[in-house]
Amino acid sequence: MEGSNSFDILGEEIGFGVNPKLDCPHVNDLDFEEIFKAITQERIGNTCDTCKSQKENWICFVCLFIFCSRYVSGHMQEHFLQSNHAIACSWSDLSLWCYKCDSYIDDRRFHRLTDALLELRPKIITNDPMKAAIDSFAIRQGQAAHGFTYDRFINELKQGKYQKICVFTGAGISVSAGIPDFRSPGTGLYDKLKSYELPYAEAVFSIDFYQENPEPFYQVAKEIMTVDAKPTLAHYFIRLLDMKGLLHLNFTQNVDVLEELAGVSKEKVVHAHGNVGGATCLSCKTKFDPELMKKHIKEMNILRCQCGGLVKPNVIFFGEKLPDDYFISMTKLTGADLIIVMGTSLKVEPFASMTKMVCNKLPVVCINLENPFKTNPKDYVFIQGQIDNKIKELVQNIGWEADMNTLLAAHNRPKL
Repeated sequence: MEGSNSFDILGEEIGFGVNPKLDCPHVNDLDFEEIFKAITQERIGNTCDTCKSQKENWICFVCLFIFCSRYVSGHMQEHFLQSNHAIACSWSDLSLWCYKCDSYIDDRRFHRLTDALLELRPKIITNDPMKAAIDSFAIRQGQAAHGFTYDRFINELKQGKYQKICVFTGAGISVSAGIPDFRSPGTGLYDKLKSYELPYAEAVFSIDFYQENPEPFYQVAKEIMTVDAKPTLAHYFIRLLDMKGLLHLNFTQNVDVLEELAGVSKEKVVHAHGNVGGATCLSCKTKFDPELMKKHIKEMNILRCQCGGLVKPNVIFFGEKLPDDYFISMTKLTGADLIIVMGTSLKVEPFASMTKMVCNKLPVVCINLENPFKTNPKDYVFIQGQIDNKIKELVQNIGWEADMNTLLAAHNRPKL
């Protein structure tokens, strides 16, 4: 994953990585209109202008030339050193990198560009796993429910109108489970990494850095994987939808597998950024028992395969693509009739753009501390507040309190 994502103390960020830098000064040097014209006029390709590779390429947002990433031959970095063109966009996941800031970046002005690139991408990239998902959304035009309100949502859910609900979730639904955040002064995980003298805090989630020195990641993973986290009300709400036969799919950016611990059917959970429920040798791809991985992390004992390769949990690091299964699962959204978004800021690509695309075709209910949509979907209900509190209110308003209490009791959790 070339993009960035993190556990934020407020649950506004998602997954298992970092926040993008939001104040990159070099963004102001870009000609956004010229970039947009180049994209919409299809003047951008997907072949490295140096080595002609079509793997892991980046677009220079200054000159609009294409160069391969450091995981191929590193021609984009060479281009920066020669031209001083600092900002590039990944064709793999539409994330943005500034070479001068040495950081992933974001700015609201980029959103128009990445949306346009998302539409252009299947025309440019052969066998693009995004294509089928994007094509599947095209048939959803005009199927949203005009005049959508909170009361209407409650009533129609009671009446059984929604039978295939898709839920999109981020780290905000796991904050109350006790999973630590990264950036809180004194207690955040990044503070605990200071002794490792990392080149930058986010290096802990770089594949290259992990292969050189896995110990910092083990320290972070120890805090996350060995915590006695329990599913939250939000997880149990997803399980309740599943039990009632209303859950179509749950797309999550979280790696904590709390959905499965709550009992959500595994075949309905799509882990966009991988999860800690498995481990793999980076060299020979041998699979390892996640409990063995967890034991080694707890003991800070680096796990290696018989071949000598490092083993890591099956989470997506920088330098790794999102799994094709994620895009394949997106094609199944054609049958959905309602979207619920919880605990995500929708900043990390391509999850953000793909989610927003389908949200513009269907009624959407969002439960979050802050509204993640710059432009609200056509039929949209935003429920602002602490997620577990709002889930409790929602369950009571629907009339599912008894069912939720039964589910919670079965998991030895306190009633509402």
